[in-house]
Amino acid sequence: MTRYTEIFEKAHDFAKQALAKMSAAQVPATPDNYNVWYAYVSGINPELTRSLDILTTNGRDFTEELNHQLYEEFFADLNGTEKVLETSGEIEHSVQNVVDLLQQAGDGAASYSEALNDFTGSLQSGSEDDLRGLISGIITQTQDMQAQNERLKDQLASSSGEIARLREDLEAVRSEAMTDALTGIGNRKSFDATLRENADASGKDGSDLCLLLLDIDHFKEFNDTYGHQLGDQVLRLVAQGLKETVTGRQTPARYGGEEFAIVLPEVGYEEALKVADAARLSVGSKKIVRRSTGERIASITVSVGVSLYRDGEPLTDFIKRADDALYAAKRAGRNRVIGEAEQKAAASAAE
Repeated sequence: MTRYTEIFEKAHDFAKQALAKMSAAQVPATPDNYNVWYAYVSGINPELTRSLDILTTNGRDFTEELNHQLYEEFFADLNGTEKVLETSGEIEHSVQNVVDLLQQAGDGAASYSEALNDFTGSLQSGSEDDLRGLISGIITQTQDMQAQNERLKDQLASSSGEIARLREDLEAVRSEAMTDALTGIGNRKSFDATLRENADASGKDGSDLCLLLLDIDHFKEFNDTYGHQLGDQVLRLVAQGLKETVTGRQTPARYGGEEFAIVLPEVGYEEALKVADAARLSVGSKKIVRRSTGERIASITVSVGVSLYRDGEPLTDFIKRADDALYAAKRAGRNRVIGEAEQKAAASAAE
């Protein structure tokens, strides 16, 4: 009873903290939003905690789009996980079928070998009539063995084909789980995995690694003025602009809500600033037009922050420097690139 009481009191305390923080951030107390903030205050998901810490530190507005994105990233991937488990189970079942078929082949070969040994022994002591019977029997067993081998061959080919198909399905499910459905580029999980992988590589070979964080300027106005469908079109156009900018292993991703990221392995700081400006210009070249008339109704601009990875540092620090530079670009008037060095210099001058 004491243990239950402790659990109840702790859950009740987490619930109060979650609702208080939601109220302070002006987040509607919907079930999905509550899940996000309960997980945040309870600390059960470090990635979620890190994301919300950065968002709140930088005074982000928790818009409907951002709230939805947070839930999608951290809670709505259960279906994809179930698909992976289901497909993995099917692969395991198919592999077991192959094992069973090979066992049958082995049993058949052992039986046939035993029959041949018996035949060889009988040849030495049998009469002519016995010999005819023995030959007839071994021919029949040989034909049975050949037929069994053909069946096993067909069954193995079928099972092997099924395993290959299931592996392709598994790769497709994994790819889907790492892709943002709206924009077609990597999602937050893809970003996290890519950043970790490249940070590890940078630590091993000493290569440079830079990060761009990009935020759509005045995105809320798109939704308020033209509706969410146009807001979705804006997100897709930004993703298209980023895909047109990157080369090689440079990886764009939707970081959350109207915020995007590009991971730049083996790219130095000065070069990263150039990539950031190219991305800004590429996005700015996209036109939002009224389909009925072809009239241009809005322009898209983005603000960009740039940071350079420091060997061995926590990735949260790496991301925060890019995020700080991004919000410095916002404060400086938007539609511009600011790197961590420029942001730090400006901050020191203001002190």
